[in-house]
Amino acid sequence: MAASGFGPGSSYRFTSSYRHGSLDGRNTNFKYPSQWWDVAHMELPSTVKSLFKWCRYHVLVNPLISAVTKKMAAYPITKVVLDDQGEDGFDKNKKRWEDFLYRTIDVNRQQLEIGLDYYTYGNCVVSIFYPFHKYLRCKNCNHQERIKRLKFKKQWDFRNFEYHLNCPKCSHNGTCSVEDVFYKSARDIKIIRWNPSDLTIDFNPITQTSEFAYKIPGKLRKKVMGKNRKYLEEMPQKFVESMKYRRPVILTSENIFHFKAPTPSLESNDQGWGYPPILPALKDSFYLQIMKKAQEAVMLEHLVPLDIIFPSSQDANASPYTSINLSDWKRKIEKELTQWRMDPNHKPILPLPVGYQRVGGNGRALMLTQEIRAMSEHIITGMGVPQEFAFGGLSWTGSSVSLRMLENQFMSYRDMHEHFLKHFFIPSVARFMGW
Repeated sequence: MAASGFGPGSSYRFTSSYRHGSLDGRNTNFKYPSQWWDVAHMELPSTVKSLFKWCRYHVLVNPLISAVTKKMAAYPITKVVLDDQGEDGFDKNKKRWEDFLYRTIDVNRQQLEIGLDYYTYGNCVVSIFYPFHKYLRCKNCNHQERIKRLKFKKQWDFRNFEYHLNCPKCSHNGTCSVEDVFYKSARDIKIIRWNPSDLTIDFNPITQTSEFAYKIPGKLRKKVMGKNRKYLEEMPQKFVESMKYRRPVILTSENIFHFKAPTPSLESNDQGWGYPPILPALKDSFYLQIMKKAQEAVMLEHLVPLDIIFPSSQDANASPYTSINLSDWKRKIEKELTQWRMDPNHKPILPLPVGYQRVGGNGRALMLTQEIRAMSEHIITGMGVPQEFAFGGLSWTGSSVSLRMLENQFMSYRDMHEHFLKHFFIPSVARFMGW
């Protein structure tokens, strides 16, 4: 498909005819590289990862795509219900789980945000953050102390991606060993949604396994290099070491859950990723934006009319321009207009007929309202939802087929959430906390 010029990944999108052509009409020899292409197709990113920033832009800025995406993410999410009568002692721990899921984690909000990533990027990679304390160990006497109990820049410091300890026991000053010690605290457990733009997936098509690598963003690295105390005290040591050697962090496969949109077979550089569900709507969104820009120009140029007033005469031989002082006539007209605005019933008396000519004011006839609505419907159709889902009016009696389509579309999505909760999140927390 890439060789034919459809979708991201094509290597033939930019040819000499495009690079040297011009879209302003100055180059009459401009030709599209393929008869199937258009202007929007030439700007398509070459990989799915480079597509993510455009998806994020459209979801945040385009009101139509944003509304449909939020509804798709929120509609199938209902309250998580804890119920297990078959296991002894579950009722005893039920309140503890409810307090953790509903108040500490706020699982319904987390599911909604997962859905926003899923319907924006076609991917949502989730991990569980377990709380830990960072300890510094003296290499001279093996004395170990929690870093938050030591004074920054007096008892410990950070230089060249290494922690330096002024040991409170033996007064040895130098580099020290660092150890992250996990502790059981349910209120400090968090759900991490990794930004897909910072991830790289090493997918093996033979074994169908994936390895996720996290590239630490420059802002986070800058915080650590700037000796931000909070970041130095709470940053996992594996991340500090990856910054030191400028290598990505390999995420533990047991602590990764990948919400992946159903996707056809992809090119080798995109394998392992799901394609964004809003991808078919991006080109139509480009055309819709062109229409909005054209309508904006119409409103600025043609919506408010310009009325030109001038002295008029029906007798061609008695021109008012030769018989009156035009400056006095102008002041008289301005005075009468001022009085008319103060009193709409004012009746001016003038010695000559007054003519006027209207320029503009035909903006209503130039509006692209119907075209914009038609393109909006194309965008909604490209996102795979019924028109009523965005514009309202969807009912069971009137559109049962549309609701059945939505139900089938949401079934696999609900199954992913159920699998995430029952077989990944809750068992992992139970093992960590000993519940």
